[in-house]
Amino acid sequence: MNTVTMMLTFALGATLAVPAGPEVDGNGELLPPSVASPCCEADMAEAFHLRLAGEDRAAHRKYHAVAKAQVAAGEFPGEALWQAAEVSHSQGRMARAARELDEVARQAREFGRPNLEVRALFEATYLHHQSGRNDLAQARLARVERLITSPEVSDEVRVMVATRLTTGRAQV
Repeated sequence: MNTVTMMLTFALGATLAVPAGPEVDGNGELLPPSVASPCCEADMAEAFHLRLAGEDRAAHRKYHAVAKAQVAAGEFPGEALWQAAEVSHSQGRMARAARELDEVARQAREFGRPNLEVRALFEATYLHHQSGRNDLAQARLARVERLITSPEVSDEVRVMVATRLTTGRAQV
């Protein structure tokens, strides 16, 4: 294992980072994660409930349908795509999850969301590595390293990246 591969394995060895977890209403019922786009709330809720019911394939299709509708409406599809990547990751489909996170990063860049772009690229780095595409992993990591120097990236995201990279190096 070369140095870069070791660094990626240790530094990015955490599971796919999950956005804020599901909320619970006053009756203790799970609610789907909030969605920035009101046009697709019902569809996101349906995908969430499909996932809870173990219908991952149907949930995955629904998340992509939501993302497609949001793109057509000129809205940001990041949450739907991230959730689709979560489904892919849980199914062990690392290459597909990595591609979906690459798309989250691309959309985040188009919609001016540099923090989400960094997070998506950072997670995609690990997944590309897991799927045997070290060339893509290295390219994503290089982009993350360039982006975190931007004043538009929050200190919280910088700390997350630095902590995970430092922790990985400490384990080597």
